[in-house]
Order: sequence, then structure tokens, then C-alpha cells
Amino acid sequence: MKLNDEELTNKFSALDFDPQNIRQDRIYSKLNFEKSDRRYAMKKFIYALGTVCLVGLLLIPILNRGKVMKNQIPPDDMWASSEPAFMKNSDGSNSEAEALSDQTKDALSTVAIRPAPTVRKSLVRKSMASPRMHADMAAGRAGYAGDSFGTATSANFSGGSVWRYSSGPSFDYNSMNDESYKSFEGNAFKFVKQEPLSTFSADVDTASYNIVRRDIERGLNPSFDAVRTEEFINYFSYDYPAPKASSKDPVNIITELTDSPWNEGFKVVKIGVKAKEIEKEKLPPSNLVFLIDVSGSMYSQNRLPLVKKAYAMLVKELRPKDKVSIVTYADGSKVVLNGVSLEEKDGKQKILDAMEGLTAGGGTYGSGGLDLAYKTAKENFIKGGNNRVILATDGDFNLGQTSLEGLEKQITQAKETGVFLSVLGFGMGNYKDDKVQTLANKGNGNYAYINDLFEAKKAFVKDFGSTLFTVAKDVKFQVEFNPAKVQAYRLIGYEKRKLQDRDFNDDTKDAGELGAGHTVTVLYEIIPVGTKVPEGMPTIDELKYSEKQTAKTVNSDELLTVKLRYKEPDGDTSKLMSKVLKQEAYVPFAKATDDTRFALSVAAFAELVKKSRYSKNTDIKKLLETARKAKGEDAEGYRADFIKLVSLYEAVPQPAAN
Repeated sequence: MKLNDEELTNKFSALDFDPQNIRQDRIYSKLNFEKSDRRYAMKKFIYALGTVCLVGLLLIPILNRGKVMKNQIPPDDMWASSEPAFMKNSDGSNSEAEALSDQTKDALSTVAIRPAPTVRKSLVRKSMASPRMHADMAAGRAGYAGDSFGTATSANFSGGSVWRYSSGPSFDYNSMNDESYKSFEGNAFKFVKQEPLSTFSADVDTASYNIVRRDIERGLNPSFDAVRTEEFINYFSYDYPAPKASSKDPVNIITELTDSPWNEGFKVVKIGVKAKEIEKEKLPPSNLVFLIDVSGSMYSQNRLPLVKKAYAMLVKELRPKDKVSIVTYADGSKVVLNGVSLEEKDGKQKILDAMEGLTAGGGTYGSGGLDLAYKTAKENFIKGGNNRVILATDGDFNLGQTSLEGLEKQITQAKETGVFLSVLGFGMGNYKDDKVQTLANKGNGNYAYINDLFEAKKAFVKDFGSTLFTVAKDVKFQVEFNPAKVQAYRLIGYEKRKLQDRDFNDDTKDAGELGAGHTVTVLYEIIPVGTKVPEGMPTIDELKYSEKQTAKTVNSDELLTVKLRYKEPDGDTSKLMSKVLKQEAYVPFAKATDDTRFALSVAAFAELVKKSRYSKNTDIKKLLETARKAKGEDAEGYRADFIKLVSLYEAVPQPAAN
């Protein structure tokens, strides 16, 4: 619509934009503009200004392109280069060049590689929702749309109405750069003369592997502190023999000895533990409390909507003898369902409808939610059954008790009720791995990270028994090395699980739990007596006042003794098991079992990703070749997925060293 001069003046006056045209008249007169051209000039000026702003916005990601993560790189590797299974050639070059595999090409065509964004001082980085590269995940990704489980209203629920909020937050938590992880130093070699014992807690958590995979699949370099090697190794199950039916112990120990793939002349010891398997129908009845974070940060599709679908998978697996409660927390905490038995008519649908009614908004009163969840579990306690709280959260607590120390104390006290805790991590950007891990470790439970339905299926369908049913708690390892046979050893991973030697026999000290069918794998790299210690590795002088030989078996062919302590799920007194590894058990690396070679490939990859001092000369192509050959039977595709991930990692731009 064309305006006359008077209307135009009034319009500018309403906007408080030079109503008298004094400034404009001065400018136009100097430019010899006719009055009739002023509106045209104004339009051109506004268009030009808008164009400049738009170009500026488009340039921001380009200017950030060169920024990379600035993690602290550990000191140079102290080992001399050699050519065991995973090492680069002696001239320092990589193994023979090899074209990208079809899997790598497929991965690269699926996932766009992006340089890592700038990191904050906490060594965390921006992350995005991770589309998995499994063929069977097409349906899973489609599920993110949040299809309905029902259309229930609060009137359908017993135990109170569902928390409802008018709308989700406008802030995009996924694009934040505020994830947090506990920092830790990697294990170094220890000399047997000085420290003959290695003591640590069992670990069956798997979250680290999936968090790192999420980042790599998005073309990001993970935070070094997010990489926990033992969680990489134990993400995969291994074909260890289960305890015999006649065994009084719920776990079985196996040992293997082979060549180190990192250093010539060194050896690797593998210790495997397998918990007894129990048929699903023979598992004890469950009293489960779904504790769900419905705060504002859980609004995104990869959070609360995914939580609902993950729990729906679990509900499908439950049996008539089980019962479920739902507790939520945001600004406060609330019981949504209280002890709904699956024997009830439409019991499963009632649970699904209640979850569908949940919406996100408000603060994060996590400590209050935990208190109410444990109280609810205690009210519905099943003696001799599986009493467990299953928490789904991004760990971003901001109301009530929020410190790690406070949460640790709260959970330590709560577990005395006999209720176990499983923790499922969701989301990214603001994800608090340190808090979520603390809750699981102190709550007699396990910890998994779920960013898609494939992982939800692994946790609640494939690993149903091991995730939910504990067969041995407070499981501790203590390995004693024979100084006549072993000079030094390095425990690969388990840095956050180390215990004092005296803690092994102290039944008051908390440790890890094993579920039905769980496997645990422990790897040591050892330097046998007679093998030259690498130049630059500090040694220990001969002792002047102590005997060189202090044990009767020091000259035997025993390399080490593995001791394991555990308690029954409802017990307070530990039981002891042991296993001896002798030199005669040695097999060359090429003839080691598929499980051993694959586990070592996984460990080597974890060390490579976190830039361990022991990974400097690792040849990723040799590692990849070993993993392919050791894949073995892989019905669920988890090992094939690992091989694809390693292939993809080759293409991710690596951070520059400081």
C-alpha cells in the first residue's frame, strides 16, 4: 500500500523514528535525493542492513570450523616401538595402506563428519542426538516422534494425578556445552616387588561405550574423561562357562594368558567371570519403581519421549507376578502409580497410559524423587524378590540435594532398605555423567546410557535378567602376582574402581554387583621376569632390609592367583573364591580365543580414543583387522557395530596436541 507524505511522517512518528525528518532531510539534501525517492532509499537501506546481518549469522559456523578440543594430552609413550599385533611398523609408519571398508563408506555416507566444537574448561563439548547406524534402527528412529501409548487423563490413575505442564522449555538443552565427567588418571605399570597385590571392585556398567559412540557417530571427539576402558570391554558379552549346576557359588572364574598386542615380549592376562543364568520364568517376582525425571531439561525427543518407549519395552517383558509403581519429579515429587500388579486386568496398559500422560517442565528435585521412590519401593517390598528403583534422568539436578557428596550419602543410606538401584542416562549437552554414575555405584546397581531404542532393547530385552536381577553383590577382585615370574603389571581400566588392599576382606566396603548371566572381563598387561624393561621406565632398586623371597610358592610355575569375594543379594557376609594361573596356560596371540582377541581390540580402541600414553604406537588398521577376524558369532550385531565404529573413527578429525 502506497502512503502519502503525511501518512509516512505519522508512521515514523509512531515508531519514534526521526518524526520530523530532520536527519533524513539533511542526508537526502546532501545526496540531492528528490523527496519522492526517499521511501525507495529507505527500503534499500533496510534490505542492505538485513543482508549484512544474515551473512554474519551464516559466517559463524564457518569461523568456528577450525576450533578443536583442547584436552590435555598425556606425556609421550615411554615404550620403544615394536611390532606386536596392534603396533605400527618398526619404521614408525602405519601398516600397509588399505582402502576404506564398505562398512566405513556406508557409515560415512550416513553420518556427516563435523569438527569438534570449542570445549569449556570442564572438558565437555556440544553433542547432538545420535542416529544409530543399525539397519534395524529405522523403526527406532521413527519412534522418536512420540507415538501414543494411550490417551489417558489423570482420572485413570491411582495414587494421584500425573504432573502436567502447559508447555516445554524454549531452551535447547541438547545444544548446550555443559556435560560433566569425573576426571581420572590412567593406570601405570607397578612393580611386583613393591606392590604385589591389585585390588578393585567389579564393574558391569556400560554407559561410557555408548556415550563415546554417540559422539563419534556425530563426528565429535569425545571428552577423554568420558572414556572408561572397562565399560568398553564389558559392554560386550563373552562366551565364558557358567557355574555348574552343582556349584555353591553363583559365579565362575576363568583365566587366559597370551602375548601383548602392544609391546614385544610382554604378556596379557585375561580374567573372566560369568554369573549363573536363570530362566526368565524362574526369576523371583519384581517390585519395580520407575523413577522418571520430568523436569524441563527432559522435554526433547531424545529424553522423556524416549524414556517412555524404553520403559514400554520393559513392561512388555514383565510377568504377571511382577508389580510396578511410577514416581516422577520436577519442582516436586509425586507418586503417579502405586504398586500396580500385572495380574490385574489391563495392568500393563494402565502403566503405559500413565507414562504417556507425563510431560516435562519445571526444576529438578532429584533428591526428593529418590526419597519418594525408595519409600514407595519399601511399601510394596517383596521378601525374597527383586526390589528395585529404575531411575531415568539426564542427571542435571538443580533443586534439593545437588552435590555429589550429598547424593552419595543419600543413596548409601537408602540402599540399606534392601532396594537396589538401576540408572539409565538420557540426553546430551547438559548430561551429568558424574552424578548418574555416583548414584548407580553407591546404590547397589548398574548404569547404562540410552540414546536410541537399540540401546533400550539391549538393556531391557536382551539383558533383562542381568540388568534387573542381582545374583552376587559387593563383588571384589584381588590379584596377587608371583615376583619370581612377573616383574611388573598394568591393570587396563578400572581406575575408578580401585580399592585399598585391606578393603578386600572388609565386608563394610561397598563394591559392584553382578546380575543373572552377567560377564565381567579384566585385562592385565604384564612384564615377565627376564624381559627387558623398556628404556625410560623407572625401576626399583634391590631391597636392602627385606628378603628377596617371602612366599613358599615364589619359585613355582604360578604367575598369579585371582581371589574374588562376593555376598548373596540379601547377605552381609562375603564368601571367597580363588583361581591360579600358571605359565603352561600360555597360548600365542594368533591362537588365543576370539573373545580374548576381540576384548583386546576393544581395550586398545578405548586407550586410543582417550589418547593414553600406551596407545601412541597403536596401528588402528591392525586393530581393526584383528577385531574383524575375532568377531565370531554375533547374532545381535554388537561386535559388527564396534567394527563399524572403529572404521568411522579413522575419518573423524583428531584434536591437535598442545
